[in-house]
Amino acid sequence: MSSRFLKWGLFSVGILTIISLLGWFYWQGYIFDGKPPDVLITHPSKNKEFILSPIKPKAREVIQIKVSDNKSVDKVILFLNNSQLKVFERNDKLSFNWETDSKGRYTFKAIAYDRAKNKGESKPVTITVKVKGILPQNYTGFQKPIETYVSASGVFLREGPSVNYRVIRTLRHKERVLVFGKWSSTSPNEAITTDRVTLVTFDGESIGLDRGKALLIVKKEEPYYIVSVQIDNRKVTGKLPVYAVKDIFNKPWYYIRTKEGKEGWVFGEFLEGVEESLR
Repeated sequence: MSSRFLKWGLFSVGILTIISLLGWFYWQGYIFDGKPPDVLITHPSKNKEFILSPIKPKAREVIQIKVSDNKSVDKVILFLNNSQLKVFERNDKLSFNWETDSKGRYTFKAIAYDRAKNKGESKPVTITVKVKGILPQNYTGFQKPIETYVSASGVFLREGPSVNYRVIRTLRHKERVLVFGKWSSTSPNEAITTDRVTLVTFDGESIGLDRGKALLIVKKEEPYYIVSVQIDNRKVTGKLPVYAVKDIFNKPWYYIRTKEGKEGWVFGEFLEGVEESLR
């Protein structure tokens, strides 16, 4: 008789344990839960656009997510253009600091899972990034602009960081400017004249070139460089003495703004003390 009561007691304890476990799993959201989480990207709350420029070379945004569930959220995954960007665990702050220096369309979406593996998905939010002006890859923007002055006369302010870009205007010696960032030349044949010099063309023409004149090195024939130069609306090829030509490969160009608001690129040779200010 006592053995029967013992078995019944053990059976009852087992049943109560199972019921307790089922109740715990239910209240914790692991079972009997068919409702998916509600998830929303709250910031930015709608599609947004950024315009990049050498003055503002990066787009930055804080992506914030709000999620709720009738039981308990297990994890939230943030996607960028359908690729997983960040996984937030149960107690993480649902916020992500995003930035880019490239133009494009960036679509964010959040998916939340509860403990029963129900899935909730947010509406997508798209950030469109455009570029204004010339913004080359590997451009470095300064945290704050550096004030300096032009160290030579007749210095060209160009649309882009290359001798191939159009001249916007000519800068004066000692003219004050603000410098916003820099980029280094990647073309091994770009060069400038370091002094006023005479180009002798293959047709026997002599053309005077000012200091800082843009040119392209074709080849070297000591003691000359064979160079190509844009003169008005024509390209001419001729000889320049080696001492009067300086290649600008891997040398910095700076993006500047003049006092009257003109913006453009200047070869670093003609700005005073920018690198020293960065140290």
